[in-house]
Amino acid sequence: VVSDSATVAVLDLDCGQPELSVPGLVTLSLASKPLLSDPPMHMLCSGETDGDDNNIVGRQESAYFFGDITSKADPDKYIEMANLLLQRYNLFKEERIENGKG
Repeated sequence: VVSDSATVAVLDLDCGQPELSVPGLVTLSLASKPLLSDPPMHMLCSGETDGDDNNIVGRQESAYFFGDITSKADPDKYIEMANLLLQRYNLFKEERIENGKG
C-alpha cells in the first residue's frame, strides 16, 4: 500500500489470466479503488482508466511482454521480468519516500 493515499501497488505475474492487463504481459500497476469487477472491466491497457463506476482509477507503472500464457514457456525470462518489476517497485517506493509521499 502506498501510504499517502489509498493507492495499492499490484504486481501481476499471472501471464495467463492477469488481473489488470491482457494475457502475455507481466505488470506493476497502481490501483486506488478496489477490484470488484471481472478483469475485463478494469484492465489498464492504455496506462490509465477514467475512473467511472465500472473501472478502477489506476495506471500501469511498468509492464513487460512475456509473450506466452504460461511461465513454463521460458522460466528464465519469466524470472528475469519478475525481478525487473520488483526492482521497479522498489525504485518507485524510494522515489515516493524521497518526495515525502511514502
